Amino acid sequence: MENPEISIITLGQYPSKELDITIEKTFLFAYEFSIEWVFILFKQEEIKDFKLYFNKLNKINIAYKVSFCSKGIASSINQGIKLSSNKWIIVLHSGDYILYDKKKFSLIREKLKNANNPSINIFGTIYKSKANKMSFSKHHNNKIRNFRSPWVPHQSTFVHREIYKKQVYDENFKSALDYEFFLRCSKLRIPIFTHKEYITVFSLGGESSNINKSIIEVYRALEKNREINPIAIIFDLILVLKIYIKKIIFVFIKNIF
Repeated sequence: MENPEISIITLGQYPSKELDITIEKTFLFAYEFSIEWVFILFKQEEIKDFKLYFNKLNKINIAYKVSFCSKGIASSINQGIKLSSNKWIIVLHSGDYILYDKKKFSLIREKLKNANNPSINIFGTIYKSKANKMSFSKHHNNKIRNFRSPWVPHQSTFVHREIYKKQVYDENFKSALDYEFFLRCSKLRIPIFTHKEYITVFSLGGESSNINKSIIEVYRALEKNREINPIAIIFDLILVLKIYIKKIIFVFIKNIF
């Protein structure tokens, strides 16, 4: 089957161990799908050395672009979107990577090639703690489909470029920017499909792991994208709080034992 047109956006700083992991472990996927890879670094002075580093690794001539953005994660992703030229876009932060699995590659091809209209396709991710312990996303359950879960696996989600032409990330959000984006798309009736296959590994950490900031931003996202119904918002926040508590317990236990 012919490959779908895919662009990967990767954010990070160079040099860093996390960026090395993302590149080295995603290379075979990039080769298999002949993707376009867009790197957004956090400092302009990192670009020259990064190009030298990537060119040494890039023996298979993967098409890539490099730019920088120092205005935050949402701005960096939006800049990556502007530089992307392919039909499907997936965002990998430093430390995240796509699993090498031929059978899953075939499924990704099938799902994306059969998606006739612009849509969002959410696959599963494996959450990895600093102590290398694993947990699995419940990306295909009702909470994700109804967007009552704030933990949307962006690193295993393919968004059609036509959607990004009209909907980009709100730069007023930091820790819940993915949730706000997907909630907004759901409100606008953009087709969202979930698939049971786990295709990526997500390195736990970053802004979304800050419980206080996340809860505040999730509330703002709900307030912005749902009808002003206090009962509905309170109900959603209770569900969100339960999920975050489970997340905190998982990270705490896995990092100790």
